[in-house]
Amino acid sequence: MSVRRRLETVWPFFLSPNNQKLGSSGGYLGFVNSSQLSKNKFIAIEFDTKQDLHFNDPDEDHVGLDIDNIVSIKTANSILRGVNLKGGNLITTWIDYKNEKKKLKIFLSYLSFKPRVPLLSVV
Repeated sequence: MSVRRRLETVWPFFLSPNNQKLGSSGGYLGFVNSSQLSKNKFIAIEFDTKQDLHFNDPDEDHVGLDIDNIVSIKTANSILRGVNLKGGNLITTWIDYKNEKKKLKIFLSYLSFKPRVPLLSVV
């Protein structure tokens, strides 16, 4: 019998105002206060390898955009672009934001150059 260990993690990149203190652990990503969900103000990009149905995660290997809520407004499965978040390989991420167009793009690659097509694009 062989035992295979799984890596499950969530790594958020986020921006918040006023030196916000860390929040609740677990699915709350460490920056959202679970007791005051309506008061949280942030923009986060989550790199998630665990499906949490409580937060409407679409699958266990996705990137999501969260705005003032830990339920993502849009997600993309990284496996469909050939990038396995829990595979243990070095992954490079580019996050582009064009303020005049209010457009955010997230790119992932195992290589050191940015792909032509984003994994996730939100306007």
